Amino acid sequence: MKKTIFLKGAVFSIVFLLSLFGFNHYFSGKTEGVTEMLGATLPIVQIYVDEMAVNEMHGYLGQIDAALMRDAVTPVEANTELKIAVTDYDYDITAVSYQVFYGSNSELLEEGVLNKLEEVDGKKVQTLKFQNRLNEGEEYLVCYTIRLDSSRKVHYYSRLKYGVGFHQEENIEFAIELSNMMLAKDEALNRYIEPDNEIYNNNLSTVSIHSNFAAVTYGQAKPERVGDMEVTVKEINSDYTVVELRFILAMKNSKGQLQYCDVVENYKVRYSANRMYLLDYSRSQEAFYNPEIIDAAKNRITLGTGTTTGIDYVVDAENEKVCFVKNRQLWYYSYQSASVTKVFSFWNEDKTERRSGYDQHNIHILNMDESGNIEFIVYGYMNRGRHEGQNGIAIYRFLTENSSLHELAFIPSTIPYENMKEEVEKFSYLNEADIFFFLQDGVLYRVDTITGEWETIRQNLINNSLTASSDHHMIAIQEKEDSTKNQKIDIINLENGEERTISCEADQRIQSVGFVLSDFIYGIADVSDVEVTNSGSILFPMRKIHIAGETGSGVKTYYKEGYYIVQTEVKGNVINLTYSRNKTADENTQVTDNIIFKEEKEGGSVSTEYGYDSICYNQVYLAFPPYIYVQTVPSLKVAKEIISDDMQVVNLIEEKSDIARYLVYANGALVESYNTTPEAIAKADEIRGIVVNNDRQTVWESNIASYNQVVGMSHYNVETTEDTFAACVSMAAALEGQETEIEDIKKAEGTNWEILGRYTGKKGLNLYGTELSQILYYVGRETPVIVGLGGDHYVVLMSYNNTKIRYKDPLKEDDVVVSRSEFEAMMNRSGKEYYSYIK
Repeated sequence: MKKTIFLKGAVFSIVFLLSLFGFNHYFSGKTEGVTEMLGATLPIVQIYVDEMAVNEMHGYLGQIDAALMRDAVTPVEANTELKIAVTDYDYDITAVSYQVFYGSNSELLEEGVLNKLEEVDGKKVQTLKFQNRLNEGEEYLVCYTIRLDSSRKVHYYSRLKYGVGFHQEENIEFAIELSNMMLAKDEALNRYIEPDNEIYNNNLSTVSIHSNFAAVTYGQAKPERVGDMEVTVKEINSDYTVVELRFILAMKNSKGQLQYCDVVENYKVRYSANRMYLLDYSRSQEAFYNPEIIDAAKNRITLGTGTTTGIDYVVDAENEKVCFVKNRQLWYYSYQSASVTKVFSFWNEDKTERRSGYDQHNIHILNMDESGNIEFIVYGYMNRGRHEGQNGIAIYRFLTENSSLHELAFIPSTIPYENMKEEVEKFSYLNEADIFFFLQDGVLYRVDTITGEWETIRQNLINNSLTASSDHHMIAIQEKEDSTKNQKIDIINLENGEERTISCEADQRIQSVGFVLSDFIYGIADVSDVEVTNSGSILFPMRKIHIAGETGSGVKTYYKEGYYIVQTEVKGNVINLTYSRNKTADENTQVTDNIIFKEEKEGGSVSTEYGYDSICYNQVYLAFPPYIYVQTVPSLKVAKEIISDDMQVVNLIEEKSDIARYLVYANGALVESYNTTPEAIAKADEIRGIVVNNDRQTVWESNIASYNQVVGMSHYNVETTEDTFAACVSMAAALEGQETEIEDIKKAEGTNWEILGRYTGKKGLNLYGTELSQILYYVGRETPVIVGLGGDHYVVLMSYNNTKIRYKDPLKEDDVVVSRSEFEAMMNRSGKEYYSYIK
């Protein structure tokens, strides 16, 4: 992702002048020293599947919200035993304590200590025998704790699932066999892959089960694995297992140049007695940047195998300096000095050292000035160095004059990397006074990196309730996160603190659209046109959008007579608008338009592009304008870190957003977050994933039983249609052991799902618009679903199989049984109104 530069000349000029007097003067007498980053020291914990050690767990020295960590699952089968392995490296570990919690509510199930660890093949091994009964299909959280010395403990976390017939050993072996077949270009793979002729097969960085045989088997390359392969069980149930394989690959391009790649494969496999099935497959492959490889003929820096999407890079105004992140390493290239500097990396030179290569972190560039000085953050898990084993945000400044790296502050966080990255990338900013602003869990924080003071600026910032200019020095915050109620937007300049407010009339509502550079775009809608749909999403059809300059001057207005603006998208300097004649965005009445608000400067700029290699296929390059001649292989420098005792560790008190969010995970990774349950379920169903809310409760899973019923439901009869909803709530409440009066339910205020949750004592769910096949997940978990048939007539769905649906109708004495197709047709006519709750 390329960034437009707003140079911080004043501060960096001061820094440069101070550096002339030496580091001691610059830090005003601080205790400091020059050092290289320390290597990783913490032990690794694994589990055994048969005789294979899998699921590497990395240790946390600080607190972490373990309920959000979904990067691995520990399968436990019928014998309820689990073999644990510890690689202790420089420590002498003699015991491992453990705790097992219920996954949904963090209630402690059991705890104990594993003593007398046995040395086996360089690992300390012991068997954990569970004392309590584990429920089949239930998800638990297990925490292992190792004491390093008299004052330090390190914690390791994993999900745990108990079941019968997982066939984990066979599934893992099958995944490894397929991976070996791909390297060997074994034609037997054609039995398992499902090539799609519409898929492009010219990039080895992203390969799937739908890629062709050549792409799946690494094109014309002859790759070799380097070092060990890391095996992780990401998901497991009685139907399938997801296995991740991670390794380093060495391969040569058509010029014989060697590149090393970080490869991650995900296999979704199913066991059967007769044969193994590959249900899905994906592979990502990203080359490590090699400074020795350039494309002099086309003035390009070679980045190797990868994608151009999402590359974080910043270019100076003269196109002579560029910093970029590749494979979680930050590099700085200077054309004038013909040099490249490795600014930051947790990776060892030996890329096979697995602790330094742990991928639960990333680097985000904040700014680069005209001298090439860089401000950036490293966020997530700290693999090694002074914060090894901690989770949080480290704020750095790199000075080109002496290739020195200075850490300004470290902010510990309990939010795991997967849940942190979306918001940190969306908004984080360091101003000229070294005040750091960042977004986490819907909360905007302000941190003074010099004094360590901090404050919360605003909470519940989701979606467009916070937007930022291209360089993030200007932000717009809606007064209310709910656009149906919002009448004000505050515009804040984070450099000088100036604020101004944009408001609308009482019968209008206002919503942020975004920024083009530092010009703010917003839309205004009539309150009569704004509404919340039955599924909970917001319709905000705007009559006009407005664009205001940084100071509020020069407002421009865009509209089309007789149309609503129903969708907006800001891409660079282009605003894409979708108009519709009606506010529901009927596709039959839509027209599109775009506004090129500010022209790009002439002469070109550094950009990412692809170039084709006959062996390795598409390769990524940083291409320079024609007047910049990249002809010389750059000399390599490595930044030296300046360690100062005055580096601030800011232990802020983390706030939690009050707004419900639904997180979609697949293969152990967070894919996306949504405001409504139906949207999240639809995405999870598409990618065979799982939905978790921000209370860390599992809302929905793609593994749905083929039949089930809710046992023990009472029947409640009423005489009028108007009373059927209250009767259905009463039946669900009785199932959960709650006593209710139907008259009280009828008088209750709130939405239908809020009322259901209140009387069952559970978390109610609005599932309006969800498909029947998805709704059956709840019945499969022995949770009833209240169904609206139309005209205020409600029933309780409580049993199903492959062909039939059974429900209780309060207007009838007996259960009603219909075919699934008949019931689905009924729901399509009535609007798919469903409500349930989380057990």
